[in-house]
Amino acid sequence: MHETRLKRLAAIAAVVGVAVVVWGLIAYSPTVATGGAVVSVVFLSLAARRRWLVLLLTTITGVLMIWGAYGTVTGYFMLNRHRLDAVVVAIAALPPTLRSIEIGQEDELYPGTASPARFDSYRLINGTAVTLYRRQVAPAAWPPILCADDVLHGVHVTRDQYDRLRALLERLSLSGFDRGPGGEIRLTRHVGGRAPWIAEFVHRADGRSPEPECQLEQRRLDPHWVWQLCG
Repeated sequence: MHETRLKRLAAIAAVVGVAVVVWGLIAYSPTVATGGAVVSVVFLSLAARRRWLVLLLTTITGVLMIWGAYGTVTGYFMLNRHRLDAVVVAIAALPPTLRSIEIGQEDELYPGTASPARFDSYRLINGTAVTLYRRQVAPAAWPPILCADDVLHGVHVTRDQYDRLRALLERLSLSGFDRGPGGEIRLTRHVGGRAPWIAEFVHRADGRSPEPECQLEQRRLDPHWVWQLCG
């Protein structure tokens, strides 16, 4: 009786774990999905009669599922297609004078101190190095570093519009975008490590393939989206 009750509770916990996995996939959260997968695998094996066999099979299934969802281009695109479309809509709504941005990253000087100085690196607007911090502005440097607000004003884009677009890109681990010919929009995603390659999700309303420039690999994902690896 006691063992039956424990197995029932383990089965309930496993179902909860599966629900967490589903939520992690919908929200595209690798941490949540992986945590849910671990919970479901452990408790499902505890609820089963052949625990080690079930543990082995569910572990293999869970690893393959997590890898397919978060470690492959197809998985990334399938789970984020609606978010990628939303980014394209947001970019298309901005003035064409904003041709490209590189969202860069924000770091700290003197981390761990009472007042660490924050600074921008690799943040570009239309190919011009910019910063969100006035103290970092250096127009006489090479390359010149200008204030992002001033550059945005020059291309008729508000700071709020820029921040919203940047948040959309960061949510998808994208590093920026670039407008190409024929309404083409390229969403860039840097490959991990020090590799000099860049992955691009290219959207064209007319469905035509991107012009061959630097492609090392190219794959059509649907009638309007192409993934390519450039180097």
